[in-house]
Amino acid sequence: SKVIHLTDGYVWIKSNYYNSLKDGIKLDLITLNHDWIILKNKNVKIDILKRDWEKTKILWVDWTFYNDYSLKTTNVLSQGISTDINWENTFNYQPKQWGEYELIATYVWEDKKVFKSSTIVYVEGENNVNWRNDNNTVTEVLSEKSVLKLWDTAKFYVKSPVNNWKILLVVEKDDWIIDY
Repeated sequence: SKVIHLTDGYVWIKSNYYNSLKDGIKLDLITLNHDWIILKNKNVKIDILKRDWEKTKILWVDWTFYNDYSLKTTNVLSQGISTDINWENTFNYQPKQWGEYELIATYVWEDKKVFKSSTIVYVEGENNVNWRNDNNTVTEVLSEKSVLKLWDTAKFYVKSPVNNWKILLVVEKDDWIIDY
């Protein structure tokens, strides 16, 4: 078998997940080809998107209104940079607001084929983060498995703008708490 590469190289980006508004976001990137050989002086486009969760009320089948959240992204920066002769570059961005940001590095080869690399980071501010704290909150929980059998184990992921935290998960049905 043979791996088919769409471009002559790849771009990788790295940034700390947790950043401060005072220090800004530091983004490191490198460009290599598919044989891990250095690609010098390559042009890369950096896009930084601000991610905001917007709350809306939705009427569900039980005729009760619940909160739902949708993701709104705003492009706050789009800039071209070039890797140096050492195939790397460091880019600093000073955000104006705290919150969640998506960093995207795009590398375009001569034949217009595109390779993108991205990561999501969080910028802390001076305010507390109040996140979905209504009494009828519905939070999306994702499972690594779509079907579980008796005695199976699975990891569950809670969609959240917070990286490290403690959670109390309550399983309820018909106004009864089944497990916690």
